[in-house]
Amino acid sequence: MKDYYKILGISCNATKQEIEKSYRKLVLKYHPDRNFNSKASVKKFLEIQEAYDFLKNKKSTFVFKNTKVDDVFDNIFSKFFGDQKRENNSTKIRIKITLEECYKGCSKEVFIDEHSFCNTCQGTGGIEWNHCDKCGGKGFVYESGIISIQSCCIFCEGKGSCIKEKCSDCKGNGFLIKSKKKIIVDIPKGIKNDTQIRIPEASFGKDLYVVVNIQKNEFVRNNQDLIVDLYVSYTKLVLGGNLDFLIFGKKINIKIKPRTIPGSTIILRNEGLPFVENENIKGNLIFNVKLDMPSSLNKKYKDILLKLSNFEDK
Repeated sequence: MKDYYKILGISCNATKQEIEKSYRKLVLKYHPDRNFNSKASVKKFLEIQEAYDFLKNKKSTFVFKNTKVDDVFDNIFSKFFGDQKRENNSTKIRIKITLEECYKGCSKEVFIDEHSFCNTCQGTGGIEWNHCDKCGGKGFVYESGIISIQSCCIFCEGKGSCIKEKCSDCKGNGFLIKSKKKIIVDIPKGIKNDTQIRIPEASFGKDLYVVVNIQKNEFVRNNQDLIVDLYVSYTKLVLGGNLDFLIFGKKINIKIKPRTIPGSTIILRNEGLPFVENENIKGNLIFNVKLDMPSSLNKKYKDILLKLSNFEDK
């Protein structure tokens, strides 16, 4: 386990006020806005934040009753630190693409907020504070159960006091939105709906997760197969022939066999969506054959159909 006292440069007997003082000093020194393009500073900044988050909650005493100590500690650590850390170190946004962009692959611009540290309140979000009534100013409360836990007060977040007056500069956030940062996201061919693309340390030391949503269209997607209705005239269904089909700017020739039945399917192999793992391999393009019923009949067409009807009746 990391030596969080060493990271903050304090002794193991440090008071809550000493922890706060050292944390603020180091945060100002290693803040990303003051160390532009320094990955080492960002790493150090996150390490300092991790140490502070741990130590401000560490004034806890665990009394275990009839249970295995290691298992309980692992569960508590996972519950209070594991998921929360991953959530606090990532940002999620959604973008929409067309099926054609999915078929061909594309690049998209996204914009995320660039944050800067609020010097007015030193990142605390407040300029005047009140004594926390929930924990009595101690910063922790007691919980009982299988184990007795002295845990961080959720109302004051272990500070022992609550904001009475928010910082007017940052509106209580502890940071300012400095600008918008543009990021280019490469969308691979054949990507599936709701896929998340991770961009590590996109801004302020946080990972960015881009969730890709594909707009609905005339095609039905089944993994990498594309399914669509194909309307064919009566004569082509009976006699057979060829049809041209345009898919995302690519012309495909479809062969209609004689006596094709409406409701049957025509499958063109390797003409569907590319696989993300290997774009040279594609799914299938599947046509549901439909009868192309004319919306109206002129006299000449009607006479031809009547002659055909008389022929069929014989």
